[in-house]
Amino acid sequence: MTRTPHRLLLAALLAASGTVALAQMPPGAGMGGRGGPGVMQQRMHALRMADLKAALNITAAQEGAWTTFAAAMQPPGPSPRAQVSGPEYDNLTTPERMELMEKRRAERIGQSVRRVQAIKTFYAQLTPEQQKVFDTWMSQTGPGNRGGQGQGQGQGMGRWR
Repeated sequence: MTRTPHRLLLAALLAASGTVALAQMPPGAGMGGRGGPGVMQQRMHALRMADLKAALNITAAQEGAWTTFAAAMQPPGPSPRAQVSGPEYDNLTTPERMELMEKRRAERIGQSVRRVQAIKTFYAQLTPEQQKVFDTWMSQTGPGNRGGQGQGQGQGMGRWR
């Protein structure tokens, strides 16, 4: 792939935003930290959000809307099995396990509804130029999109033009 000045600038911005995002993470969540399951997901989320914020050139007037949006876009919590310790989960009856899974499903639906509302509210605060960047970012890296090239959901960072 040809390296254009635009792509080099984008790479520099990504590197800088990634450094800032990692510096703002809680102790134990850094590279090699022992933050437990989900730490990599949190780290990748922080990098994607920093990447998006830089690409959108969020203004001071938009900072409050960004903060609300970013909070709503946090990754979901632990799976039902992770909410109950191993031996405790193993001792649950099948109906109890099903209730636990149903509770988690309802939580995920609620979170999805809150995310959609947060996206709509945030999107309304963006300029038409920012909306185009956001639309492209979401179509390439957003929920439900694999980002192409065999990448996992939401992992196609910085691929807009």
